[in-house]
Amino acid sequence: MSNLFKVATVDELKHGSSKIVEVDGNDIAVFNIDGVFFAISNICPHRGGSLADGSVENGIVTCPLHGWQFNLKDGSNALMPGPNVSCCKVKVEDGDVFVEVD
Repeated sequence: MSNLFKVATVDELKHGSSKIVEVDGNDIAVFNIDGVFFAISNICPHRGGSLADGSVENGIVTCPLHGWQFNLKDGSNALMPGPNVSCCKVKVEDGDVFVEVD
């Protein structure tokens, strides 16, 4: 069974910005890319860098510590097969942004 957690409002997470939220004990990076919201684990599996602090280009976030890259749509490693980061479904309703956690 999955649960929805409100993590932001559309107004507070401007286009091109990101935010770290704690959801069910996990640090999640939430991104607004051209009005589409994504949520992935905030912690890079390489050295624990904050992915919310990384740069985003073409739907790929780059870890600011050592350049590992992850696809915001599915958390897959964009440079090599695995390791990936977990990815959460995002729902926007009535101006609120929710993250779905299983």
